[in-house]
Amino acid sequence: MDEHALGAELRELGASLPPGGPDPDAVAVAVLDRIAAEDVAGSAPAARRRPSRRARLVAATVAVVVALGVTPPVRAALGEWLGIGGVVVRPGPSQPSASAPPPAAGLTMDQAGELVPFEPVQPARLGPPDGVEVTADGRLLAMTWGDGTETVRLDQFDGRPSPLFVKTATLGEEATLVALGDTDAWWFAEPHDLELLDDGDVPPQSIRVAGPTLVWVADGVTLRLEGLEREHAVAIARSTLGTG
Repeated sequence: MDEHALGAELRELGASLPPGGPDPDAVAVAVLDRIAAEDVAGSAPAARRRPSRRARLVAATVAVVVALGVTPPVRAALGEWLGIGGVVVRPGPSQPSASAPPPAAGLTMDQAGELVPFEPVQPARLGPPDGVEVTADGRLLAMTWGDGTETVRLDQFDGRPSPLFVKTATLGEEATLVALGDTDAWWFAEPHDLELLDDGDVPPQSIRVAGPTLVWVADGVTLRLEGLEREHAVAIARSTLGTG
């Protein structure tokens, strides 16, 4: 999603908002100060390596926020709208149903670890995976447990130099923030569209309708866990961060 598309969607959102709100100049200063503070503090290694593409999206968001003078709760939601790790969240409706996530196959954990530029996360709570695979470009590693409608899938990937997935959901309703100690995760409660992003200017490619999913970042690696109830998924995410 480029800055033009983001700007158009934000303007549509702004048209539906009631008048009033904080001073636009104050909003601009606060947002820019926060971005600068995060970059300097370097609370997460990925923050210091944000690509220019993300910077342009942030700039577009700030410009539209200033123009609309939106209210504080909406401003907070827009800050998360840009995504978490290598996943971009785009506002849109949920879907009535989803099929089970596809099973992974073909590799051992050791083989998969040699093909990706990061250290794979293998949650102890799930046990050894039944299937493991890596995409041809070495960017995405997938593990699955079980089969059929009981399949659990864990995708993990580096969100740099650009995001990898786009999820369509309504923030605050189908998609909500979950605290994982010092970091946050997105919980997608309803079936939703899942799209694959190309590194270039190619439009997102629809993959499938995904089921309930938790997305979080551990040591700079984005993880999306699909096929479990929220409580179980959160417990697994916390275990990967050493907080549960």
